[in-house]
Amino acid sequence: MWRALTDAQEFGTWFRARLEGPFAVGKRVTGRITYPGYEHLTFELTVDRMEPEHHFSFRWHPYPADPKIDYSKETPTLVTFTLDEAKGGIELTVVESGFDKLRRRAATRRSG
Repeated sequence: MWRALTDAQEFGTWFRARLEGPFAVGKRVTGRITYPGYEHLTFELTVDRMEPEHHFSFRWHPYPADPKIDYSKETPTLVTFTLDEAKGGIELTVVESGFDKLRRRAATRRSG
């Protein structure tokens, strides 16, 4: 599970983006979205924290659907993945925070 989250190529497969990795704390990683109909968009994130086998987080601008908008002007959200031991395996918790600072909150809620 850890590798699927923190290897840029595997992460990109999971999130349907061709990323130019590797991931490292503080590093900005970009790539093309591969989801049908969204191939014209760029996926961009900055790795926030990596604690092996337990915590991975990044900041990004969610739902960058309009290539004419410069999303770098807004505060990015923080996506946190936490892995914990659980009976029979590993529990993955995913939290995305910071939507309260986005002016385009309604659009980001429609993206899921």
